[in-house]
Amino acid sequence: MDASSNSNEQARFTSVTIPLLNPDNEQSEFSAPANGQETKFPAEKFKTLVALLYLFFGFVVSVSVLQIVHERVPTMESCPPLPDIAFDFVPRRIEWAFDVCEINGMILVGVCLLILLLHKHRWIIARRVFFILGTLYIYRTITMLVTTLPVPGAHFHCAPKVHGRIGMMVYRAVMLLAGGGLSVTGAHNLCGDYLFSGHTVILVVTYLAIKEYTPLVLWQLRWLCWVLSATGIVSILLAHDHYTVDIVVAYLVATRLFWTYHTMASSTMLKQQSKSNHWSRTWWFKIFRYFEENIRYNGTLPAEYDWPLPWPRIMKHSVIRRSPVKGV
Repeated sequence: MDASSNSNEQARFTSVTIPLLNPDNEQSEFSAPANGQETKFPAEKFKTLVALLYLFFGFVVSVSVLQIVHERVPTMESCPPLPDIAFDFVPRRIEWAFDVCEINGMILVGVCLLILLLHKHRWIIARRVFFILGTLYIYRTITMLVTTLPVPGAHFHCAPKVHGRIGMMVYRAVMLLAGGGLSVTGAHNLCGDYLFSGHTVILVVTYLAIKEYTPLVLWQLRWLCWVLSATGIVSILLAHDHYTVDIVVAYLVATRLFWTYHTMASSTMLKQQSKSNHWSRTWWFKIFRYFEENIRYNGTLPAEYDWPLPWPRIMKHSVIRRSPVKGV
């Protein structure tokens, strides 16, 4: 490499190579941002706001439809719990198991938010996660509406039915929204939202996002989050709060949507509508195009991290980025 190319490289950024935070076991650099990064990975904060509103819409629709589904749930006397292989293996319910599930979920959400805040391309990641979760809530609304399963255990104490009183239904929906749909907050006492499991969706999507946007050097964190996700899912079955089919369907739908979206987002060709691109036939393809069309980059998002706050200044004006040469 000649002197002119060296001077050009130094003009782009000044860096000190350190073996830190790399998704492909490469070394990373702590440096000022390179030119062109903002145009290649535009933040587009308004689109992220749209994705957040989309997530909120999906959650509101799910909670609203639950008010209808709750009225249709059969009584324990008329329709006892269905046979389930998990209940056969663990016939006696473990009462504290569901609390473990929700605590694990809250930990995973916290880790995911921390990674989101520290990642340089946080706005892109946020709208991807918001869109995926919002779509999953819409799918869940459809499945629990079309088929109402009986309660999976005698331990359920469902709230009394209101027989179409709109005011009470709205009140319950608002309280459920305020409590985040969690049992530990005391907000969830409605029945019928079994197929598929919303808790499993959160446990799976948060783990997948953590794995997708953390470097390989943090493999201990990845494994810890996998353990939290897996034990949370098992705890749902140990608590007899969902049928096994609820868990299986939630895992399949969540993983396939997450992987499909990120595969399409990683290829500029798959963002184009054409006869050969069968993924462009999905109903949400135009929404996907709206969120991803200006990210003109083939591959996963680079592992770049910066400090989101204006202080301390030494952190604000630095960014961790990958070395352009593998192994250097």
